[in-house]
Amino acid sequence: MIPEIQTEIRYKKLLKTCKNIVTREDINLVRKAFRLSLEDHEGERRSNGEPAIFRSLSVAQIVVEELGFVLCYTILCKKTMSI
Repeated sequence: MIPEIQTEIRYKKLLKTCKNIVTREDINLVRKAFRLSLEDHEGERRSNGEPAIFRSLSVAQIVVEELGFVLCYTILCKKTMSI
């Protein structure tokens, strides 16, 4: 499957999970964090060849499912914020 499509699928899954536990304003924060993370990871690949954004989305998904929304924004923006 094309990486851009996989990214979109993972992003939509994250948004769907968030919608069950957060406000519309929080969803907007997730969207903003995703855009920042996507820009920050543009063209980057992990050692296994996957786009780097996949890891951020996967970790954010786990955080939302296990701990709730609070850390999701931070996880997506982690690399951007550490610069």
